[in-house]
Amino acid sequence: MNITAEPPYTRIAPVYDDVMRGVDYENWSDYIDEIIQEHHIDARSILELGCGTGGHALKLEELECYDILATDRSAEMIECARQKASKMESAVRFEVADFLNYRLNQTFDAALLVFDSINYVQDIEQLPLLFISTEKHLNPNGIFIFDFTTPGFSDRVAESLNEYNPRRVG
Repeated sequence: MNITAEPPYTRIAPVYDDVMRGVDYENWSDYIDEIIQEHHIDARSILELGCGTGGHALKLEELECYDILATDRSAEMIECARQKASKMESAVRFEVADFLNYRLNQTFDAALLVFDSINYVQDIEQLPLLFISTEKHLNPNGIFIFDFTTPGFSDRVAESLNEYNPRRVG
């Protein structure tokens, strides 16, 4: 038997929105907007990493103050996001990109990695890749907003995240 591993989210992409139907994307978007306004009031461009099917990016767009590029490692998730955006006549752009190492031809005022997506980092040694890639894509005074709430992950990395200084790496 020849078993080939599928990329993550290949099969779940078509039903992902049903799985996540309990997430209040509107409240999350308002909360993220409050953080952005508090720390970078002039922010106009957002990069969302690990966007899934685009639910959060599409809700952020409804605030009518941001230009948004949303990325995800899964081509299937991005395809679902593009289909939703097309139906909504949305201007959010969606691209396939791995948040551990990406290169885009644009910089942003804010980058987001929410809904515990940082938990997909399987090895703490990979965290600098995320921070280095993101820093390269932020404008001066740009901010990076991320969350990590899973207790096991938080216990393992909280200390290193508090001490992390991207200017000391590489």
